[in-house]
Amino acid sequence: MKMRLSGVVASLLISFSFPIAITHVTAEENVNDGLSKEFLDRALKAAAVAGLSSEPLLDWNPGWIERTAYLNTFDGNDTVRKLYTEEGVNAGRDDAVLVEHDGQCFVGFQATQWLGFTDLSDWLQNAGLFCKTLCNSVDECCTFREGFVDAWNTQWKDELIADVTRCVEGCDKDVCLIISGHSQGGAVATAASIQLADITDKYEVITYAAPPALTVEPDSCSPQMNFRKHYRFGKALYKPDVTGGVAGLLFDKVSFLGPDPLPLLNTYPVGEFIIISSEDAENVAYVGYNSDLVLTPWDHSPMPLGRAHDLYYPRYSDDTTTESGYFQLIKFLANSVSSLPAGVEGFQNNMHCGNSENGVLLCASDRCDRANGELHPTCKRKLDNGERCNADTDCLSGRCPSRFPSECEDKAGPGERCANNNDCIDGYYCPAGFNRKCRAL
Repeated sequence: MKMRLSGVVASLLISFSFPIAITHVTAEENVNDGLSKEFLDRALKAAAVAGLSSEPLLDWNPGWIERTAYLNTFDGNDTVRKLYTEEGVNAGRDDAVLVEHDGQCFVGFQATQWLGFTDLSDWLQNAGLFCKTLCNSVDECCTFREGFVDAWNTQWKDELIADVTRCVEGCDKDVCLIISGHSQGGAVATAASIQLADITDKYEVITYAAPPALTVEPDSCSPQMNFRKHYRFGKALYKPDVTGGVAGLLFDKVSFLGPDPLPLLNTYPVGEFIIISSEDAENVAYVGYNSDLVLTPWDHSPMPLGRAHDLYYPRYSDDTTTESGYFQLIKFLANSVSSLPAGVEGFQNNMHCGNSENGVLLCASDRCDRANGELHPTCKRKLDNGERCNADTDCLSGRCPSRFPSECEDKAGPGERCANNNDCIDGYYCPAGFNRKCRAL
Protein backbone atom coordinates (compact mmCIF):
# COMPACT_ATOMS: atom_id res chain seq x y z
CA MET A 1 0.00 0.00 0.00
CA LYS A 2 1.27 3.50 -0.76
CA MET A 3 1.46 5.91 2.16
CA ARG A 4 -0.78 8.94 1.69
CA LEU A 5 -0.37 12.33 3.34
CA SER A 6 -3.39 14.14 4.74
CA GLY A 7 -3.32 17.86 4.20
CA VAL A 8 -5.15 21.05 3.54
CA VAL A 9 -8.79 21.86 4.14
CA ALA A 10 -11.23 22.68 1.39
CA SER A 11 -12.85 25.95 0.47
CA LEU A 12 -16.44 27.07 0.96
CA LEU A 13 -19.17 26.44 -1.63
CA ILE A 14 -21.70 25.89 -0.96
CA SER A 15 -33.77 9.81 17.26
CA PHE A 16 -35.29 7.46 15.58
CA SER A 17 -35.38 3.88 17.02
CA PHE A 18 -36.43 0.64 15.34
CA PRO A 19 -35.88 -3.08 15.91
CA ILE A 20 -32.42 -4.48 15.33
CA ALA A 21 -32.04 -7.33 12.88
CA ILE A 22 -28.72 -8.87 13.87
CA THR A 23 -26.82 -10.99 11.36
CA HIS A 24 -23.26 -12.24 11.26
CA VAL A 25 -20.49 -9.72 10.69
CA THR A 26 -19.00 -9.80 7.20
CA ALA A 27 -15.49 -8.89 6.12
CA GLU A 28 -15.15 -5.56 4.35
CA GLU A 29 -13.64 -5.27 0.89
CA ASN A 30 -9.88 -5.07 1.44
CA VAL A 31 -8.99 -2.15 -0.80
CA ASN A 32 -5.27 -2.82 -0.49
CA ASP A 33 -5.78 -6.12 -2.33
CA GLY A 34 -7.52 -4.40 -5.26
CA LEU A 35 -11.20 -4.03 -6.13
CA SER A 36 -12.83 -7.39 -6.79
CA LYS A 37 -15.27 -8.13 -9.58
CA GLU A 38 -18.01 -8.72 -7.02
CA PHE A 39 -17.41 -5.36 -5.37
CA LEU A 40 -17.30 -3.47 -8.67
CA ASP A 41 -20.57 -5.09 -9.75
CA ARG A 42 -22.17 -3.82 -6.53
CA ALA A 43 -20.55 -0.41 -7.06
CA LEU A 44 -22.04 -0.25 -10.56
CA LYS A 45 -25.52 -1.02 -9.24
CA ALA A 46 -24.95 1.54 -6.49
CA ALA A 47 -24.20 4.17 -9.15
CA ALA A 48 -27.30 3.13 -11.08
CA VAL A 49 -29.59 3.37 -8.07
CA ALA A 50 -28.07 6.76 -7.20
CA GLY A 51 -29.10 7.90 -10.68
CA LEU A 52 -32.58 6.42 -10.44
CA SER A 53 -33.19 8.28 -7.18
CA SER A 54 -33.16 11.57 -9.13
CA GLU A 55 -36.30 10.73 -11.10
CA PRO A 56 -39.47 12.54 -9.99
CA LEU A 57 -41.43 9.45 -11.10
CA LEU A 58 -40.24 6.02 -12.14
CA ASP A 59 -42.15 6.32 -15.42
CA TRP A 60 -40.90 9.85 -16.09
CA ASN A 61 -39.38 10.47 -19.52
CA PRO A 62 -38.97 6.83 -20.62
CA GLY A 63 -36.67 7.91 -23.44
CA TRP A 64 -34.12 9.40 -21.02
CA ILE A 65 -30.83 7.74 -22.02
CA GLU A 66 -29.40 7.71 -18.49
CA ARG A 67 -32.51 6.05 -17.10
CA THR A 68 -32.31 3.29 -19.67
CA ALA A 69 -28.67 2.64 -18.80
CA TYR A 70 -29.42 2.56 -15.08
CA LEU A 71 -32.37 0.20 -15.46
CA ASN A 72 -30.40 -2.16 -17.73
CA THR A 73 -27.94 -2.64 -14.87
CA PHE A 74 -30.65 -4.55 -13.00
CA ASP A 75 -31.43 -7.35 -15.40
CA GLY A 76 -33.84 -10.20 -14.68
CA ASN A 77 -37.48 -10.48 -13.70
CA ASP A 78 -36.87 -10.39 -9.94
CA THR A 79 -36.12 -6.66 -9.81
CA VAL A 80 -38.49 -4.51 -7.73
CA ARG A 81 -38.20 -0.71 -7.63
CA LYS A 82 -39.88 1.74 -5.32
CA LEU A 83 -39.52 5.52 -5.29
CA TYR A 84 -39.89 7.56 -2.12
CA THR A 85 -40.82 11.22 -2.48
CA GLU A 86 -42.27 13.89 -0.25
CA GLU A 87 -45.53 15.71 -0.78
CA GLY A 88 -46.34 19.39 -0.72
CA VAL A 89 -43.66 22.08 -0.88
CA ASN A 90 -40.87 19.51 -0.47
CA ALA A 91 -41.97 17.38 -3.42
CA GLY A 92 -39.10 16.29 -5.67
CA ARG A 93 -36.38 17.70 -3.44
CA ASP A 94 -35.24 14.85 -1.19
CA ASP A 95 -36.18 11.59 -2.91
CA ALA A 96 -34.84 8.08 -2.54
CA VAL A 97 -35.28 4.75 -4.30
CA LEU A 98 -35.10 1.12 -3.18
CA VAL A 99 -34.20 -1.53 -5.73
CA GLU A 100 -34.48 -5.18 -4.75
CA HIS A 101 -32.37 -7.25 -7.11
CA ASP A 102 -30.86 -10.72 -7.05
CA GLY A 103 -31.40 -11.08 -3.32
CA GLN A 104 -29.78 -7.74 -2.44
CA CYS A 105 -31.21 -4.36 -1.45
CA PHE A 106 -29.93 -1.13 -3.02
CA VAL A 107 -30.93 2.24 -1.54
CA GLY A 108 -30.10 5.41 -3.45
CA PHE A 109 -30.45 9.01 -2.26
CA GLN A 110 -31.12 11.91 -4.58
CA ALA A 111 -28.49 14.45 -5.63
CA THR A 112 -29.14 18.18 -5.52
CA GLN A 113 -32.04 19.09 -7.80
CA TRP A 114 -32.38 22.18 -9.93
CA LEU A 115 -35.91 23.43 -9.19
CA GLY A 116 -35.62 26.75 -10.99
CA PHE A 117 -34.35 30.20 -10.01
CA THR A 118 -37.42 30.76 -7.84
CA ASP A 119 -36.68 27.71 -5.67
CA LEU A 120 -33.06 27.30 -4.59
CA SER A 121 -33.96 25.37 -1.44
CA ASP A 122 -32.16 22.18 -2.45
CA TRP A 123 -28.95 24.05 -3.29
CA LEU A 124 -29.15 25.97 -0.02
CA GLN A 125 -29.45 22.64 1.77
CA ASN A 126 -25.81 22.02 0.83
CA ALA A 127 -24.72 25.34 2.30
CA GLY A 128 -26.28 24.88 5.74
CA LEU A 129 -23.67 25.65 8.40
CA PHE A 130 -25.47 24.17 11.40
CA CYS A 131 -25.14 20.65 12.78
CA LYS A 132 -27.62 17.94 13.68
CA THR A 133 -27.22 14.65 15.49
CA LEU A 134 -28.47 11.23 14.45
CA CYS A 135 -28.47 8.22 16.79
CA ASN A 136 -28.82 4.50 16.26
CA SER A 137 -31.19 2.23 18.17
CA VAL A 138 -28.99 2.10 21.26
CA ASP A 139 -28.46 5.87 21.40
CA GLU A 140 -24.97 5.88 19.96
CA CYS A 141 -24.77 9.07 17.95
CA CYS A 142 -22.84 11.10 15.39
CA THR A 143 -23.14 14.70 14.24
CA PHE A 144 -23.58 15.77 10.61
CA ARG A 145 -24.26 18.83 8.48
CA GLU A 146 -27.84 19.92 9.07
CA GLY A 147 -28.96 19.84 5.44
CA PHE A 148 -27.93 16.22 4.97
CA VAL A 149 -29.77 15.13 8.12
CA ASP A 150 -32.88 17.01 7.00
CA ALA A 151 -32.74 15.16 3.66
CA TRP A 152 -32.94 11.89 5.62
CA ASN A 153 -35.56 12.94 8.20
CA THR A 154 -38.31 12.98 5.60
CA GLN A 155 -41.98 12.03 5.33
CA TRP A 156 -41.01 8.69 3.79
CA LYS A 157 -38.17 7.71 6.17
CA ASP A 158 -40.23 5.25 8.27
CA GLU A 159 -41.64 3.61 5.17
CA LEU A 160 -38.19 3.13 3.65
CA ILE A 161 -36.84 1.63 6.88
CA ALA A 162 -39.73 -0.84 7.01
CA ASP A 163 -39.22 -1.82 3.36
CA VAL A 164 -35.45 -2.28 3.79
CA THR A 165 -36.04 -4.40 6.90
CA ARG A 166 -38.36 -6.67 4.93
CA CYS A 167 -35.97 -6.77 1.98
CA VAL A 168 -32.89 -7.88 3.93
CA GLU A 169 -34.82 -10.61 5.75
CA GLY A 170 -34.73 -12.65 2.55
CA CYS A 171 -31.02 -12.03 1.82
CA ASP A 172 -28.41 -14.76 2.20
CA LYS A 173 -25.54 -12.85 0.52
CA ASP A 174 -22.34 -11.64 2.14
CA VAL A 175 -23.55 -8.09 1.49
CA CYS A 176 -27.31 -7.52 1.72
CA LEU A 177 -27.73 -3.74 1.86
CA ILE A 178 -25.90 -1.26 -0.37
CA ILE A 179 -26.48 2.41 0.53
CA SER A 180 -25.59 4.88 -2.20
CA GLY A 181 -25.82 8.40 -3.52
CA HIS A 182 -24.16 10.88 -5.86
CA SER A 183 -23.11 14.37 -4.73
CA GLN A 184 -25.54 15.56 -2.03
CA GLY A 185 -27.12 12.10 -2.15
CA GLY A 186 -23.79 10.57 -1.13
CA ALA A 187 -23.60 12.81 1.93
CA VAL A 188 -27.18 11.87 2.83
CA ALA A 189 -26.27 8.19 2.43
CA THR A 190 -23.38 8.67 4.86
CA ALA A 191 -25.66 10.25 7.47
CA ALA A 192 -28.52 7.78 6.99
CA SER A 193 -26.19 4.79 7.33
CA ILE A 194 -25.91 5.22 11.12
CA GLN A 195 -29.57 4.20 11.35
CA LEU A 196 -29.86 1.88 8.36
CA ALA A 197 -26.97 -0.14 9.79
CA ASP A 198 -29.30 -1.08 12.67
CA ILE A 199 -31.23 -3.24 10.22
CA THR A 200 -28.26 -5.38 9.20
CA ASP A 201 -24.49 -5.31 9.58
CA LYS A 202 -24.18 -6.91 6.14
CA TYR A 203 -24.07 -3.52 4.43
CA GLU A 204 -21.85 -1.18 2.42
CA VAL A 205 -21.99 2.54 1.78
CA ILE A 206 -20.78 3.36 -1.76
CA THR A 207 -20.87 7.02 -2.75
CA TYR A 208 -19.82 9.16 -5.70
CA ALA A 209 -18.55 12.74 -5.36
CA ALA A 210 -19.98 12.98 -1.86
CA PRO A 211 -19.07 16.16 0.05
CA PRO A 212 -17.94 15.67 3.67
CA ALA A 213 -20.93 15.02 5.93
CA LEU A 214 -19.53 14.64 9.45
CA THR A 215 -18.93 17.69 11.65
CA VAL A 216 -16.92 15.78 14.27
CA GLU A 217 -13.77 13.67 14.05
CA PRO A 218 -14.58 10.22 12.60
CA ASP A 219 -13.11 8.50 15.66
CA SER A 220 -15.83 10.05 17.81
CA CYS A 221 -18.45 8.25 15.71
CA SER A 222 -16.84 4.83 16.11
CA PRO A 223 -17.74 2.03 16.65
CA GLN A 224 -21.37 3.00 15.97
CA MET A 225 -20.29 3.82 12.43
CA ASN A 226 -17.93 1.37 10.73
CA PHE A 227 -16.18 3.52 8.16
CA ARG A 228 -14.31 0.49 6.79
CA LYS A 229 -17.64 -0.30 5.15
CA HIS A 230 -17.72 3.12 3.46
CA TYR A 231 -16.27 3.58 -0.03
CA ARG A 232 -16.28 7.03 -1.64
CA PHE A 233 -15.27 7.57 -5.24
CA GLY A 234 -13.82 10.74 -6.70
CA LYS A 235 -12.88 11.39 -10.31
CA ALA A 236 -9.86 12.53 -12.31
CA LEU A 237 -11.00 13.76 -15.74
CA TYR A 238 -8.59 14.43 -18.59
CA LYS A 239 -9.62 17.43 -20.72
CA PRO A 240 -7.30 17.97 -23.71
CA ASP A 241 -8.98 21.25 -24.68
CA VAL A 242 -8.47 24.71 -23.21
CA THR A 243 -10.70 23.92 -20.21
CA GLY A 244 -8.07 21.43 -19.06
CA GLY A 245 -5.62 24.23 -18.35
CA VAL A 246 -1.92 23.60 -17.77
CA ALA A 247 -2.44 20.29 -15.95
CA GLY A 248 -4.94 18.71 -18.35
CA LEU A 249 -6.14 16.40 -15.57
CA LEU A 250 -8.82 17.96 -13.38
CA PHE A 251 -10.60 16.69 -10.27
CA ASP A 252 -14.24 16.67 -9.23
CA LYS A 253 -14.28 19.40 -6.60
CA VAL A 254 -17.50 18.39 -4.85
CA SER A 255 -15.73 15.58 -2.98
CA PHE A 256 -13.80 18.28 -1.09
CA LEU A 257 -16.36 21.04 -0.56
CA GLY A 258 -17.32 22.15 2.93
CA PRO A 259 -17.35 25.20 5.21
CA ASP A 260 -13.92 24.41 6.68
CA PRO A 261 -12.33 27.87 6.33
CA LEU A 262 -14.81 29.24 8.87
CA PRO A 263 -13.82 28.77 12.54
CA LEU A 264 -15.39 25.78 14.33
CA LEU A 265 -17.09 24.61 11.13
CA ASN A 266 -14.89 21.69 10.13
CA THR A 267 -16.27 18.79 8.14
CA TYR A 268 -14.75 15.34 7.82
CA PRO A 269 -14.80 12.88 4.90
CA VAL A 270 -14.95 9.19 5.79
CA GLY A 271 -14.28 5.79 4.34
CA GLU A 272 -11.90 4.40 1.74
CA PHE A 273 -11.25 7.20 -0.78
CA ILE A 274 -10.70 6.00 -4.35
CA ILE A 275 -9.97 8.07 -7.48
CA ILE A 276 -11.13 6.72 -10.84
CA SER A 277 -9.70 7.92 -14.14
CA SER A 278 -11.45 8.87 -17.36
CA GLU A 279 -8.59 7.09 -19.20
CA ASP A 280 -7.58 3.99 -17.22
CA ALA A 281 -10.28 1.30 -17.31
CA GLU A 282 -8.27 -1.25 -15.31
CA ASN A 283 -6.80 0.64 -12.35
CA VAL A 284 -7.74 3.16 -9.69
CA ALA A 285 -5.73 5.31 -7.28
CA TYR A 286 -6.34 4.56 -3.61
CA VAL A 287 -6.00 7.82 -1.66
CA GLY A 288 -6.46 6.50 1.88
CA TYR A 289 -8.84 5.87 4.75
CA ASN A 290 -10.77 8.80 6.27
CA SER A 291 -8.38 10.98 4.26
CA ASP A 292 -8.77 14.76 4.22
CA LEU A 293 -6.34 15.16 1.32
CA VAL A 294 -7.59 17.77 -1.17
CA LEU A 295 -6.71 17.16 -4.82
CA THR A 296 -6.35 20.05 -7.26
CA PRO A 297 -6.78 21.57 -9.82
CA TRP A 298 -10.56 21.39 -9.94
CA ASP A 299 -12.83 21.19 -12.95
CA HIS A 300 -15.07 24.27 -13.26
CA SER A 301 -16.36 23.89 -16.82
CA PRO A 302 -19.23 23.99 -17.43
CA MET A 303 -20.21 26.03 -14.41
CA PRO A 304 -20.98 25.57 -11.65
CA LEU A 305 -19.67 22.05 -10.90
CA GLY A 306 -17.77 21.00 -14.03
CA ARG A 307 -18.08 17.91 -16.20
CA ALA A 308 -15.95 15.87 -13.79
CA HIS A 309 -18.93 15.88 -11.44
CA ASP A 310 -21.35 14.16 -13.81
CA LEU A 311 -22.77 10.81 -12.79
CA TYR A 312 -23.55 10.06 -16.44
CA TYR A 313 -21.95 11.70 -19.47
CA PRO A 314 -22.65 10.31 -22.97
CA ARG A 315 -20.14 10.21 -25.77
CA TYR A 316 -20.70 12.93 -28.36
CA SER A 317 -21.67 11.83 -31.85
CA ASP A 318 -18.27 12.96 -33.18
CA ASP A 319 -16.52 10.61 -30.72
CA THR A 320 -14.26 13.39 -29.46
CA THR A 321 -15.53 13.12 -25.89
CA THR A 322 -15.33 9.94 -23.87
CA GLU A 323 -18.13 8.54 -21.75
CA SER A 324 -16.82 10.04 -18.56
CA GLY A 325 -19.62 9.81 -15.99
CA TYR A 326 -19.02 7.95 -12.74
CA PHE A 327 -21.54 5.31 -13.82
CA GLN A 328 -19.76 4.64 -17.11
CA LEU A 329 -16.26 4.61 -15.62
CA ILE A 330 -17.30 2.12 -12.93
CA LYS A 331 -18.92 0.02 -15.67
CA PHE A 332 -15.65 0.00 -17.65
CA LEU A 333 -13.78 -1.11 -14.53
CA ALA A 334 -16.31 -3.83 -13.72
CA ASN A 335 -16.15 -5.14 -17.29
CA SER A 336 -12.34 -5.15 -17.34
CA VAL A 337 -11.78 -7.37 -14.29
CA SER A 338 -12.44 -11.08 -13.92
CA SER A 339 -10.34 -13.35 -11.74
CA LEU A 340 -7.85 -10.56 -11.00
CA PRO A 341 -9.07 -7.43 -9.16
CA ALA A 342 -8.69 -3.88 -10.43
CA GLY A 343 -5.36 -2.41 -9.34
CA VAL A 344 -5.39 0.27 -6.65
CA GLU A 345 -1.75 1.46 -6.77
CA GLY A 346 -2.44 4.08 -9.42
CA PHE A 347 -2.81 4.50 -13.15
CA GLN A 348 -0.77 2.83 -15.89
CA ASN A 349 2.06 4.53 -17.75
CA ASN A 350 0.95 7.01 -20.45
CA MET A 351 -2.18 7.96 -18.47
CA HIS A 352 -2.43 11.65 -17.62
CA CYS A 353 -1.57 12.60 -14.05
CA GLY A 354 -1.75 16.39 -13.83
CA ASN A 355 1.61 17.35 -12.28
CA SER A 356 4.72 15.82 -10.74
CA GLU A 357 3.36 16.17 -7.20
CA ASN A 358 0.59 13.72 -8.11
CA GLY A 359 3.01 11.00 -9.16
CA VAL A 360 3.13 9.09 -5.88
CA LEU A 361 -0.64 9.31 -5.55
CA LEU A 362 -1.93 8.72 -9.07
CA CYS A 363 0.74 6.72 -10.91
CA ALA A 364 1.51 3.07 -10.29
CA SER A 365 5.11 3.93 -11.18
CA ASP A 366 5.12 6.86 -8.68
CA ARG A 367 6.34 9.13 -11.48
CA CYS A 368 4.38 11.88 -13.26
CA ASP A 369 6.33 13.94 -15.81
CA ARG A 370 5.94 15.76 -19.12
CA ALA A 371 8.27 14.76 -21.93
CA ASN A 372 9.37 17.04 -24.76
CA GLY A 373 6.47 17.47 -27.13
CA GLU A 374 3.85 16.30 -24.63
CA LEU A 375 0.96 18.67 -24.00
CA HIS A 376 0.31 17.43 -20.46
CA PRO A 377 2.20 15.23 -17.95
CA THR A 378 1.65 11.48 -17.98
CA CYS A 379 2.61 8.54 -15.77
CA LYS A 380 6.05 7.22 -16.74
CA ARG A 381 8.53 4.57 -15.64
CA LYS A 382 11.17 5.52 -13.07
CA LEU A 383 14.59 6.33 -14.49
CA ASP A 384 17.84 4.41 -13.96
CA ASN A 385 21.10 6.04 -12.91
CA GLY A 386 22.64 8.02 -15.76
CA GLU A 387 19.31 8.97 -17.35
CA ARG A 388 18.31 12.65 -17.61
CA CYS A 389 15.87 13.76 -14.89
CA ASN A 390 13.92 16.79 -13.69
CA ALA A 391 13.06 15.86 -10.09
CA ASP A 392 14.03 13.36 -7.40
CA THR A 393 10.74 11.56 -7.97
CA ASP A 394 11.86 10.73 -11.53
CA CYS A 395 14.63 8.41 -10.33
CA LEU A 396 14.63 4.88 -8.99
CA SER A 397 17.40 6.00 -6.65
CA GLY A 398 15.31 8.93 -5.42
CA ARG A 399 18.00 11.46 -6.35
CA CYS A 400 18.13 13.91 -9.24
CA PRO A 401 21.08 16.21 -8.40
CA SER A 402 20.70 19.99 -8.49
CA ARG A 403 22.85 20.67 -11.53
CA PHE A 404 22.39 21.00 -15.27
CA PRO A 405 22.02 18.71 -16.99
CA SER A 406 20.76 16.44 -14.21
CA GLU A 407 21.08 12.69 -14.33
CA CYS A 408 19.83 10.17 -11.80
CA GLU A 409 22.47 8.90 -9.40
CA ASP A 410 22.75 7.11 -6.05
CA LYS A 411 22.10 9.07 -2.89
CA ALA A 412 25.18 10.47 -1.19
CA GLY A 413 26.74 8.69 1.77
CA PRO A 414 28.79 10.01 4.73
CA GLY A 415 31.18 12.79 3.68
CA GLU A 416 29.91 12.93 0.09
CA ARG A 417 28.81 16.19 -1.48
CA CYS A 418 25.14 17.20 -1.35
CA ALA A 419 22.85 20.13 -2.15
CA ASN A 420 19.85 19.29 0.05
CA ASN A 421 18.77 16.75 2.65
CA ASN A 422 17.13 14.52 0.07
CA ASP A 423 20.50 13.98 -1.62
CA CYS A 424 21.66 11.98 1.42
CA ILE A 425 20.98 8.39 2.39
CA ASP A 426 18.64 7.67 5.31
CA GLY A 427 20.03 8.79 8.66
CA TYR A 428 22.03 11.64 7.18
CA TYR A 429 21.37 15.30 6.36
CA CYS A 430 22.96 18.02 4.25
CA PRO A 431 24.17 20.90 6.48
CA ALA A 432 23.99 24.56 5.52
CA GLY A 433 27.06 26.44 4.30
CA PHE A 434 29.76 25.91 1.69
CA ASN A 435 31.34 22.61 0.71
CA ARG A 436 28.27 20.75 1.95
CA LYS A 437 28.66 17.05 2.72
CA CYS A 438 26.26 14.53 4.21
CA ARG A 439 26.43 14.18 8.00
CA ALA A 440 24.85 11.78 10.43
CA LEU A 441 21.68 13.01 12.15
